[in-house]
Amino acid sequence: MEKPDYFVLITNHGVQELPVSLQEIALDHWIFPTDMQLSSRQYIPDTHRITIGDTYIGGDGKNQLMIAGPCAVESREQIEESCQMLVEQGIRVLRAGCYKPRTSPYTFRGLGEDGLKLLAEMREKYGLLIATEMRDATHADKVVEYADIVQVGTKAMYDHGLLTAAGQSGKPVILKRGFGSTLQ
Repeated sequence: MEKPDYFVLITNHGVQELPVSLQEIALDHWIFPTDMQLSSRQYIPDTHRITIGDTYIGGDGKNQLMIAGPCAVESREQIEESCQMLVEQGIRVLRAGCYKPRTSPYTFRGLGEDGLKLLAEMREKYGLLIATEMRDATHADKVVEYADIVQVGTKAMYDHGLLTAAGQSGKPVILKRGFGSTLQ
């Protein structure tokens, strides 16, 4: 990821004027009524355009992107069959979890890196993009290495370390918001 030529200073909505110490070096500044600065149309008035593979969603386009697949990568046969079905249906993104959050350590928790490697094989064989979940910091770097799209699940959506890792990956992020979650 390239370093920017400038930095954006983010403050909370309680800061209603630019501090004197920053006035000399600031290119511009905005006063926001909420703490949703970076997603505010006051800051960036245009609808974001997100490139995913050779297409995009958002912006001025009307593109839609179907993402489908099994909950978890369980076996080569299962994921191969899923990929064949997606290709037949014209779906271009495979979503399957390799690290599954479970309440019991004795239940299937995914194939881990072996599952990521299977997904990478399927990407090469079928030309599909891969979306998979980043569940915790122990495997965030592996998910970023293998995935085309990073997913942060409902249980992990409050983990600021994971959100930072996903955001810094430079890849599109699917954020599954929990029931009752707010923008804040």
